[in-house]
Amino acid sequence: MNLIYYHKNCDDGFGGAWAAWLQFGDRAQYTAISHDDPMFDANKITSNDEIVLIDISLPNETLHKLARHANSITILDHHKTAKDDFKNLESNPISAVFDMEKSGAMLAWEYFHPNTAVPLLIQHIQDSDLWKFRLPRTKQVMAGLRSHPRDFSVWNTLETSQLANEGDPILRSIDQQVMNLVERAEIITLADHNIPVVNSALHGSEIGHSLLDHYPDAPFAAIFYVSKSKVHWSLRSRGDFDISSVAKLFGGGGHPTAAGFTTSEKFLIEVSKNMQEDN
Repeated sequence: MNLIYYHKNCDDGFGGAWAAWLQFGDRAQYTAISHDDPMFDANKITSNDEIVLIDISLPNETLHKLARHANSITILDHHKTAKDDFKNLESNPISAVFDMEKSGAMLAWEYFHPNTAVPLLIQHIQDSDLWKFRLPRTKQVMAGLRSHPRDFSVWNTLETSQLANEGDPILRSIDQQVMNLVERAEIITLADHNIPVVNSALHGSEIGHSLLDHYPDAPFAAIFYVSKSKVHWSLRSRGDFDISSVAKLFGGGGHPTAAGFTTSEKFLIEVSKNMQEDN
């Protein structure tokens, strides 16, 4: 059985899963996972299972356990910390493709469809995920895409020109929401750095980069939200500060310019004691 595990709540992760679905259809099982999910039960994996991890990796200990049962494990990822942690593992049945210059969806497309032109949708997803915005109207395309459910059959009907037109008014609304939230930013000390922070479960990247524009002296910015008694933190930097190292301090990871980690509510309370509203 082909077991496809992809990054949960992520356009890039789902885009990679869509690429796999176009290859396997119903001949695979598709599961969204995050780093906060309970560890895999390796005993449920059989010697007939071929596992592919898209836009996400797993702790080395978990990969070792899965490797004792699975026929193969393939990792398609572009996160710096995942590559750094991938040590003493590249041997049967584990293999990996890491490329920091490509998104998870792009790596998945090239893996599953090596001889087929990359769809414009995958190109826009990569353009957004890497925060390049070199393609025309990527922001509008992604805003339109996010107005549709993450469903393979739905994505199969979408055209990027249609999504761009749908995305225009949505993007205008998002920009207004981001501006309103950034105006309410507060300052906290995290890893010995004074940084701006906003509480929001949506538009993390947009808020993070807007915070960096508004606070040019801050080395990075943070966005957090609380869910199921856990606090989820997203960090953003301009590129001159490797925030993946900060995320790793708290058990997380990611890229030099976009990373994240999860803490307890107690940690948030402690950090908030010195929080100052920026007036």
